[in-house]
Amino acid sequence: MPINKRTLNELVSQVNMTDPQTIDRRTLARQISTALFMAQETAIPFDSFTVKVPTSSDGRSDMSLLDPAPTPRHRRHQLIQQYQRMQGALNDLVEPESSLTSKVVVTNIARAFQNSVKVLKEVSEHDQESVAFLPFTQSAIGRKNLARAIALAKQQVGMRPMEARPIIDAEMTLAYQEDLQKYLDEQFPVTGNDVARPRLNERETLILAREFYEALDDHGDLEKAAQRINAFLVASARDMRFDLPLIEGVATPEYWQQRIVEGFENAPLRESFNELIGAPTLRDRLPVEAVLRTLIDAGKSTEFNNIEPTIHYLDTDSQLDYERLMKLGNTEDNLVLVFQDERGRPAIATEHSAASDNLIRVFRPEHNPMIVSSPRGTGQELEEAAQNRLAILSDASDNLPPSFNPEKTAEKLSKLETRWRNAVKAHLPDDTVTFGDQLASIQTGIREVAKEVLVPGFGGDANKANLQKLTKLCALTGYSELRSTKLTLGLPAFVGSRSSADRPDSEIVFTERPGEPEKCDIRIRRPEGETLKVIAAVQKSEANPKAIKAAVEFGKTTSLANRAFPVGMVSYEIDDLGTKALSAGHWLSEDARARCTEIHTSALPFLKWKGEPLFKDNSYRDADEASRLMASTVALLHGQTLDDQEATVAGDHAMSETLMLTIDLDDQFGSKRCSLPTTIYEQSTLEDIRRHLIQKISYSGLDENTKKVMCDRAAEASWEAAEYRMADAYEELERQEREMERMAPG
Repeated sequence: MPINKRTLNELVSQVNMTDPQTIDRRTLARQISTALFMAQETAIPFDSFTVKVPTSSDGRSDMSLLDPAPTPRHRRHQLIQQYQRMQGALNDLVEPESSLTSKVVVTNIARAFQNSVKVLKEVSEHDQESVAFLPFTQSAIGRKNLARAIALAKQQVGMRPMEARPIIDAEMTLAYQEDLQKYLDEQFPVTGNDVARPRLNERETLILAREFYEALDDHGDLEKAAQRINAFLVASARDMRFDLPLIEGVATPEYWQQRIVEGFENAPLRESFNELIGAPTLRDRLPVEAVLRTLIDAGKSTEFNNIEPTIHYLDTDSQLDYERLMKLGNTEDNLVLVFQDERGRPAIATEHSAASDNLIRVFRPEHNPMIVSSPRGTGQELEEAAQNRLAILSDASDNLPPSFNPEKTAEKLSKLETRWRNAVKAHLPDDTVTFGDQLASIQTGIREVAKEVLVPGFGGDANKANLQKLTKLCALTGYSELRSTKLTLGLPAFVGSRSSADRPDSEIVFTERPGEPEKCDIRIRRPEGETLKVIAAVQKSEANPKAIKAAVEFGKTTSLANRAFPVGMVSYEIDDLGTKALSAGHWLSEDARARCTEIHTSALPFLKWKGEPLFKDNSYRDADEASRLMASTVALLHGQTLDDQEATVAGDHAMSETLMLTIDLDDQFGSKRCSLPTTIYEQSTLEDIRRHLIQKISYSGLDENTKKVMCDRAAEASWEAAEYRMADAYEELERQEREMERMAPG
């Protein structure tokens, strides 16, 4: 249904009059839901699917010439996303409404919401066929009559909806007939001011006509009913309540006869409305400025051709879209195509170079670009060739690695840590089911953010810090103990920038000749090692053209080893004559990419950073301090229930990364136990260690009473007292051993 501006104005007034610090969670959620519905129902005309980017005098794109203001459709899309995020944040709140954490979150959301409704009102001004009055049943007069009709029906037939409906309908029809003039005075007061008097749009006129028709006593005479509708509308316009829309025949009975037959539905109008409020377009989601920014940001690793670019959004699945897709890389026009990949995400495709009609670069915001080979589809029908090319580009989009942004990655890791802490506090030890669901979501987040952390040795200190954060987070959440679980880390932007599917036909290897520094040997081989051709004793000054000429015999793509990264090779496209080689990105096979990036979570603590331990000089505690704290965990959890021998035996196990939850010295292997990672004790705060212990105990299989007692101790017992207790136990054990040695014969 179209947006109602009066209802919107009421919402805006309510929100602006509400103090963000005092609003309750339920009211805020209801208001956000209403605003979301209104944003979704705002029908705004589509932005152009083709945009010629403004250029400066030298023909280069100039972002400063773009209109900086987002289009109304893009603002609408942003609002919808913002309201959905607000709903998610409210739904994720696990704290009681009276808690400080909950109040802070609700207040912050309420303030942001208060600012957003101003934008919603501005966006609504662009709505097509919006309604500026309240239909009778929603008006003040109508609501009073509806309440009276419901009460009467309840009195006559009780709580039986099927029997109540005819009574309510009859009462509302009578109320409309009796109060029509009052309703018109409320919604359309008479005015001689031509500016103030509203002109109805087609949708508003249909709503008024339909309500009037439904209140007629007799629907059997089509001609008479149309005459009465027309007389009502014309009289109201003559009384200066409103002006009728500028539609041919709208003030004739014949027009309203046709509308009655159609059920007061204008099919083209309805279809247009449904289309405009349907799924967001590619431009809604990725506006022109964002497309250019993505290309420019990626230019650090892949240069952007900014000479008179034209952006085409491939939304229509039309013949023209297919033609543009197949032109890419084979036209003098600088085409930038925005398409939707198989996962529904906007992606960008440009030609790689004017020197090649077969190579395309694929981009997504905040991801490293990739170069992919996409054949022209010779001999295929246009649609088939275009769909095949689109599938290749979509697959490349799906494999784009996240770009390196250590600040954002650090923020994501911190948020995951906070989510884990809040989940432990809110649900354990009692509600392991809800906690398990949240933990699974957190672990999904860990897998995703790991792709933004580069492999060890790259990205400088900022990446090293994130790798340490990731390792600690996996340990705290128990993820590092799932030994079959792997994470995929990221690669530097220059590595793997050519699609793994585009395996080079050959590799060129230059070998120095002992005693002949001005010469070298050339070997052409398959990437897997098979030698194809050898050219010996070539002058180094002639080596490159001779190598290219030799390589083209075995295919148009060749490669060279890359010294900046130990695995993979830089690929090249060779022209038909074998005289030129175009750089086409760094290639890694899928197996090599997996070997470089995949790591078991259990192996994270043992990673090296340029030959040194990952956590060297960056730990809360050294190994001895961590070991003592691990032993103290025994006293922390068991309290005063253990004698000295039991405490020291359990302490020795704890220092070997095994926590004994039940202790039977006669059957030590039958004791309930869990792992106790050293990483946590070296890298985490005492409070986080407590949370980790509570998580372990909650899933330990102990009986409920023991579990609760032990979790309470983990949360509240004194670490200092636990350390003293274990020190006393070990001291007593040593004293007994010395006494036994003294008493031993001889």
